[in-house]
Amino acid sequence: MASRDTSFYYSFLVLPPRKRQAIVAVWDFCRAVDDAVDEIPVDDWKSGLSAEARAKAQAGIAAKLAEEEAKLAATGAEAEARIAKARDAAMANVAGIGADTAKVIVEKLTGRTATAAELAAAQTARG
Repeated sequence: MASRDTSFYYSFLVLPPRKRQAIVAVWDFCRAVDDAVDEIPVDDWKSGLSAEARAKAQAGIAAKLAEEEAKLAATGAEAEARIAKARDAAMANVAGIGADTAKVIVEKLTGRTATAAELAAAQTARG
């Protein structure tokens, strides 16, 4: 105990020597830490803490942003794949409808069943 003129010191005298030594050691440590902290200018301490907190916050935000961008990219890729699949299915359906339409038109115009060559010609003809 650095300063023996406190009422704490005198109250510790009634303790058994071993306990008193332990408490005095803790007391001395706490006083040393308190004195060390008191020597740091408050503004320097606050700005150091705020800069550290700001850096931690920015790092956390950057990590979360990267995580969210990765999720968004994955969701976008999944949506694009579903759209491509739906487009391909629709185009296959359109091709089938086109073939059926060509068959009906050829049969209506000629009055007979269309040949494979006539259907191919009807599907490639542009009007």
